[in-house]
Amino acid sequence: MLRLLSICVVVGAAIAAPFIDPAAPEYGNEIEGDMIEPFKGAFSGLLNTANRWPGGVIVYRLDSSLPSTTRDKVRTAMTNVNRETGNCIKFREATSNDGSRYVLIRPGSGCSATVGYWGRITYVNLSTSCSVGNIMHEFQHTLGVYHQQSRPDRDNYVTIALENPFVEDPAAPEYGNEIEGDMIEPFKGAFSGLLNTANRWPGGVIVYRLDSSLPSSTRDKVRTAMTNVNRETGNCIKFRQASSSDGSRYVLIRPGSGCSATVGYWGRTTYVNLSTRCSVGNIMHEFQHSLGVYHQQSRPDRDSYVSIALENVRSGYEHNFNKKSSSQVGTYNVRYDFGSQMHYGLTAFSKNGQRTIVPKPGAVPDGVVIGQRSRMAAGDVAILKAMYRC
Repeated sequence: MLRLLSICVVVGAAIAAPFIDPAAPEYGNEIEGDMIEPFKGAFSGLLNTANRWPGGVIVYRLDSSLPSTTRDKVRTAMTNVNRETGNCIKFREATSNDGSRYVLIRPGSGCSATVGYWGRITYVNLSTSCSVGNIMHEFQHTLGVYHQQSRPDRDNYVTIALENPFVEDPAAPEYGNEIEGDMIEPFKGAFSGLLNTANRWPGGVIVYRLDSSLPSSTRDKVRTAMTNVNRETGNCIKFRQASSSDGSRYVLIRPGSGCSATVGYWGRTTYVNLSTRCSVGNIMHEFQHSLGVYHQQSRPDRDSYVSIALENVRSGYEHNFNKKSSSQVGTYNVRYDFGSQMHYGLTAFSKNGQRTIVPKPGAVPDGVVIGQRSRMAAGDVAILKAMYRC
């Protein structure tokens, strides 16, 4: 409740509301990334009560081309804002009586919004990558709220590091110094054998030990990741804590730099290395490496779906974009999945913030978020079920 409650103060007294956690889709080319100036010099007047929505009611229209998945997120965001402000902020669909006094919610690049009410059409622009939380953030701009870190007193609380301008994506902790960033080769030339069923965990059961020095917060994330993988594969993949009878045939989950994992089962101790930055989704990604799965964009057929912009890749990291041959990696007749939890983000290992992976025109299905770490995609599950025959 406290996250949004102070918006009611904005409607009454123009005090900035707490800032919702930022996300990459909001870091665009508008003012401060996602704020649209309705006309030149407009921002200087936002303390004026005339720039607040009458009665705290946002009047809106949904553009006819807005995807159904985005419409659902918009409605959820509206419900959340209304509930979390204790009904202080309301939403109403525009009628003919409203004329042009409404906000048009339409498809766009990234997530952005006009700041405040202006008595004419303003906009909330949403790409399919915008989450419910991103949309709640944009609605607060629509209500007249600025970013928390642009407050006049911000220098008392934060320092801005202008030398570090680029956005970190959800997969960033995986972009390390191992093969393709996060894959560990158990011995020289080992990867050529991963089509071999001997490199799969017997019975689809990952046997593991938790290193004694693994922080409790990371242990909690590990257990959640295990539960998710088991559930999302329909109990195809299981996890069991190692016992003395397992000898050294287990994966040791230990603290490390970034997030990385040995690829496949090798009949001896292998590793999952986790820093405290690794999210549940990052850990699920690493477990899929442990099960023998490579990155989506290194598939033998990847050139039919994406192009690699090596000119944007950091020097010395170009090898992370090598394509595997069909003798190394099997696709198991599973179609390339842009939404795979095993897909790099589009700016992985970028030296300049530009894309290093460029999807072919029209190749990405509507609503798919490339580089997501929220859940396993249908393709991820299909690959594991084919490999482990379950």
